Amino acid sequence: MSTGPTMGIFIGRVISGIVADHTSWRNVYWLGLGLQSVVLVLLFVFMPEYGSLNPPRPFKELLVTYPKVLWSIITLYYRHPTLVQAGLLSFSTFFAVSSFWTTVTFLLSDSPYFYNSSNIGLLGLIGLATMFAAPLCGKYIIRPIGEPLLSAGVGKIISLVGVVLGTFIGPRSIAGPIIQATLLDIGLVVLQISNRVALHPLEPEMRNRVNTAFVSVLYLGNLVGTKAGSVVYQHHGGWIPTGALSIGVIVLGFVIMGLRGPYENRWIGWRGGWKPKRG
Repeated sequence: MSTGPTMGIFIGRVISGIVADHTSWRNVYWLGLGLQSVVLVLLFVFMPEYGSLNPPRPFKELLVTYPKVLWSIITLYYRHPTLVQAGLLSFSTFFAVSSFWTTVTFLLSDSPYFYNSSNIGLLGLIGLATMFAAPLCGKYIIRPIGEPLLSAGVGKIISLVGVVLGTFIGPRSIAGPIIQATLLDIGLVVLQISNRVALHPLEPEMRNRVNTAFVSVLYLGNLVGTKAGSVVYQHHGGWIPTGALSIGVIVLGFVIMGLRGPYENRWIGWRGGWKPKRG
C-alpha cells in the first residue's frame, strides 16, 4: 500500500533536481500542478464507479457524523498501546530519513562536492532501488524473526548504522551519503512492514481509521525531521550535528521499544517475554 507514495517521493527527488538545474526551481511546482491535474482527469475517466455501501445521508447528518468519525480516530491512540508504540517507532525513523534527505542537499552543494541539482537529485535513485528490497526484507528478516516488534528493532538497527556511518564519513567522501541513504531506507522498509503486521489485528472493522492514526504520526515525524534538520544544519554546526540529532532520535525509538514487550497488553511491561511464538 505504501509502494506508490514511496515511489512518488523518490522519483520526485530525481525529477525536481533535474528540472531545477536546467530551468527554474519554480517550474518544479508548475510540474507538480500539471501532474496532479493529469491524475485528476485520469481518475475521472478511468476509475470505476462502485455502488455506495452506506445509504445516502442528508448533508446536515453528515455534519454531525463526520466529527464523530474524526474523534473515533483520536480515541484509537488511548485504546491501543501497540498503535502508539508503532507510530512512535516510525516517527523516529522518518525523522532521520526526512532530516537526511533535506540536509544532504546542503552538504553536496557545498565544499568539497559542489554538485549541481541534477547530480544531487540522482541520489534519490538509491532510495528508489531500496524500495524494491521489500520482498527480500520480508523473506529473510521479518518472516524468520516471526515477531513484528523484534523485526522492527532490526530495521531500526540497520537505519542507525547507516546514520552513524553517513554522519562521520559524509564530510570527507560521497560514500557516506550513499551508505546512509541505502541503509536508512532499507531499515525504514523493514520497520514499516513490521509495523503493518503488528497493526493488522487491531480493529478489523476500522482498519482505515487505524491506518489514518498510524500515518498521521508517521508524517508528523516527516515534517519535524525536515524542519529540525534544516535548522540544526544552518544554525548549529552543519552536517555532523544534524546527524547526531538523528542518531539521538533513533536511539529514543529503542527506549520506546524497551518500555513495552511484544506480547504486553498494557502500556508498559514485558509480560509474555520476548521470544517469538512459533506455530
